[in-house]
Amino acid sequence: MSEIFDPQFWEDKWKKAARLGEKRSNKEKIEKWNERADNFNINVSTPSGQVRIQETIKFLEEYGALEKAPEATKYILDIGCGPGHYAIEFARRGYRVYALDPAEKMIEKLKEKMSQERAEVCERITPMVEDWLELDIYEQGFSKIFDLVFSSMSPATQDVNNLKKAIECSKKYCYISAFAGSPFRKSITTLLERHLGEEKTLHLDIFYPLNWLYSSGYKPVLCFNDWNRLHRQPKEEAKAEIKKMLEMFIEVDEKIDKDIEEYVETHEEEGYLTEEKGATSGMILFDVNGECCNLV
Repeated sequence: MSEIFDPQFWEDKWKKAARLGEKRSNKEKIEKWNERADNFNINVSTPSGQVRIQETIKFLEEYGALEKAPEATKYILDIGCGPGHYAIEFARRGYRVYALDPAEKMIEKLKEKMSQERAEVCERITPMVEDWLELDIYEQGFSKIFDLVFSSMSPATQDVNNLKKAIECSKKYCYISAFAGSPFRKSITTLLERHLGEEKTLHLDIFYPLNWLYSSGYKPVLCFNDWNRLHRQPKEEAKAEIKKMLEMFIEVDEKIDKDIEEYVETHEEEGYLTEEKGATSGMILFDVNGECCNLV
């Protein structure tokens, strides 16, 4: 039993899970995120997406990791910022935000949002097309300068080495979130399990960082968040979106293309595929100095 309190035990388990789940090169994944930028931006902008953002903000505020208007200049590093919804929210509260994403089209979406914001908000955001997996944080001068390092549902911090990099950048708080259990969009889950196996995204579960952090001496606060909505698409659009999602994990060949076609045609009604779309996410906040995060 003592081995489960050894961080090396969880690091080894996490690496093993990653080997099961990684079927794409990092370069291929970045290109797929570029292809998904438009749809991803739309999905996060939905009412349910905005609710998730506000719930995350509330969680950070309740534990003192985010102030509504800090008196002194404070800095946030947003790793895997995507189209920038969080970066904008942080800057509106007065924080200076370094927003990183390896997908150029995601950063373009952030810049589009900035063009619609007040000048003082835009001045607080530094958009950066950077791959966290390759970034030299010491060359960038990022070591121990951020009041909060933030990584929301980003694969960039889903291994020990890159989580350690995030910790090194923070002088106080780190926040990460990830799936807790399988996402429950039935089409994606069914097809991935058929072609990749049930352990398809095992290393992306909050289970691993939670246990590694605890065994390493940190005192993480964990909060679960359920989100879902009814997703209705014309069947041809659904086929294209399902294919793009599967391509994040596997090479979609002629056989898998046929499976997508058959799945949608079997489940469509009146030309539309309708299914529940969502997941449970786990949100973790911890103090990099090993102190407890207390409610304020």
